Amino acid sequence: MELGERFGVDAREREVRKQYSQLSERDVQDLMAIRSFMEQNVDGIVKDFYEHILTFDMIREKIGGESVISRLQRTQKEYLLGLVRGDYGEDYFEGRLHVGVVHERIDLGPKWYLGAYPVFFHEIVSRLRRRFWLSSKFSLRRYTRTLTALVRIIFIDAQLAMETYVGTMAEKIARSVTSTSTAMQELRSSSQHSAEQAESAAAEANDALRAADDGSSVLRQALEGMGHLRANMEQVGAEMGRLTDQTAQIRRVTEAVGNLAEETNLLALNAKVEAVRAGAQGAAFTVIATRIRDLADESRSAAGEISDIIQSVQQAADDAAETVESGARTVEQEVAHVEGAGAAFHGLAASVRSLSESVQGISLNMEQQAAAIADVVGTMEELDQGSSRDDMHDFA
Repeated sequence: MELGERFGVDAREREVRKQYSQLSERDVQDLMAIRSFMEQNVDGIVKDFYEHILTFDMIREKIGGESVISRLQRTQKEYLLGLVRGDYGEDYFEGRLHVGVVHERIDLGPKWYLGAYPVFFHEIVSRLRRRFWLSSKFSLRRYTRTLTALVRIIFIDAQLAMETYVGTMAEKIARSVTSTSTAMQELRSSSQHSAEQAESAAAEANDALRAADDGSSVLRQALEGMGHLRANMEQVGAEMGRLTDQTAQIRRVTEAVGNLAEETNLLALNAKVEAVRAGAQGAAFTVIATRIRDLADESRSAAGEISDIIQSVQQAADDAAETVESGARTVEQEVAHVEGAGAAFHGLAASVRSLSESVQGISLNMEQQAAAIADVVGTMEELDQGSSRDDMHDFA
């Protein structure tokens, strides 16, 4: 794309600029009239011009070595000769627009290149003045008209260079703003997504907190139930202990009954023997002794059965006591486990509560960040719309 098309400087615009600067046909003729003068003096003008600007460190740094200076001097000569050729059409304007683009590309600001115009204008005018003074063919009026024509064409040049400099910068700014706006749009979308995720995480943290609280409550209830069970087991153990004691007492009574039955049996046997000795007089006593012996045998047999039952009850009581004791130990262990789990759940609940508060804080910060980014995006969009080439063109 040609620079004229790029910056909106078409044929109509060129004419408007020349009319606005009052560059007339007479001015064109006056400029063409000093063409031979410019060709004769252009080397000296460019030489003095560069001697002056190269005294500034910044200019020397921008320009570089001797080869670059030589090339720039040739370009400057062509530029000065173009001022007085009289052809101020599309090619002329295109070349002047290019000057501004180059200055922007090498980062040579307006204070340097606009400041250069009065320098070479001075070099031209000082030499032109000597020519008018030495020549009788030129009147003061002609000299004044020539200077006016030079001022007009030079200001058109400066206007074009400044406009392309600003326009090129405006394009860069617009691209930067567009790029930044796009990035901010993506960041806004990302921040909104992050805010939604943070909000979801906050809700999940609250659910986890409720679950942890519920778990703590369940464990607390389980611990209470274990406590009751432990108390019951202890009571059963005590009852089994008492049963064991009572069984031992019954065993001792049974043993006493057995011993008594044994002694009674011996007495009955002795009585029967004595009855036999007594003969007929002891017959009745023999019947009684026999009955006592039978009762002693029955008592001994019953005592034996009771002893067997007591032994079975004792064994069952011992087994039950051992089971209860084992159960009690198991309950103690489970209580310890539940207490440990309860402590862990309390710690977990505290951690989850802290996490929930942190996530809620992050969620709030993300929402605020998303709102701030949305404001920035709005500002960037306004800048993007305001940094269009037409706006900068009108400004320039």
